[in-house]
Amino acid sequence: MPRPSRRRFSLLDGMILVASMAPGLAMSRSWVEELPNNFFQGSPLGSVWSATGYLMALATPVLLSMTPGLLVLRLRPPRRAGRRLWHSRGTITLATLSIVAPVGGTALWLMFQLAPDGPPDAYQIVVIFLLVSTLLGTASGTIAFVSRLIRLRGRSLDWVDHLGRVWGWLWIVLAFINFWTLLR
Repeated sequence: MPRPSRRRFSLLDGMILVASMAPGLAMSRSWVEELPNNFFQGSPLGSVWSATGYLMALATPVLLSMTPGLLVLRLRPPRRAGRRLWHSRGTITLATLSIVAPVGGTALWLMFQLAPDGPPDAYQIVVIFLLVSTLLGTASGTIAFVSRLIRLRGRSLDWVDHLGRVWGWLWIVLAFINFWTLLR
């Protein structure tokens, strides 16, 4: 059985990553300007939490928009064949996050849209993004736990699968940070 070649970073990979970042950057820019100056103030650690909350509010839409782009990178050849492709943790993580993000985001958006206060303002949009990242962190943690439980050991052949695994752990860390930002 021939071994597939290792995947190297190409110009097309870079173009896919840049194109997947663009909607997130546009989203961040459009609503961050509407935030009040005192949006993240009021805690004893005001400046630290303010900076952390502001960075998370900026980064979350960009990271959300990059998740399906990373799945596209995973599905580009050279890759594993058919069933073996779906036996790697990186692929499973990226596919699950690419499904959970729009479903959870749509549900949260509808929840705020149907609120008696009217359509969501900039503050509520930030809360939606922070809640979606918490949801993705929970999904990533579940994937990591279950893949260890069932001993999913698809050997990682390339940088995209490693990036998929790291991406899952990134969402777990962001979930904790965003959860504490929301509680504050």
